[in-house]
Amino acid sequence: MTTPICCAKLGLNMPENVIEKFEVKHLKILDEKGNADTALLPNLSDSDLKKLFELIILSRQFDQRALQLHAEGRLGTYASILARRHPR
Repeated sequence: MTTPICCAKLGLNMPENVIEKFEVKHLKILDEKGNADTALLPNLSDSDLKKLFELIILSRQFDQRALQLHAEGRLGTYASILARRHPR
C-alpha cells in the first residue's frame, strides 16, 4: 500500500511503502521462579540430552579458542556466543 506523506522540511510529498508486516511469538516455559511448565517440556531421551550438552560444551570450547585468537590478533572481528567482551 502506498500512501503519500508530507516531508515538511523539504516541502515534498514522498511515497511510503509497507514492505512487510509480521509478529514475533514468545513461548515461556519457565516462570519467574525458574519452575518449568511440564506440559511444554520437549520429549527428549537421555541420549538426546547427552548430545545437547556435548554440543554446548563444544560450542563453548570453540568460543573460548576464538576469543583467544582474537585477543592475539590472529582472528578478525568475532562475536562471542556468551556475549562477553573478554575471555576469562
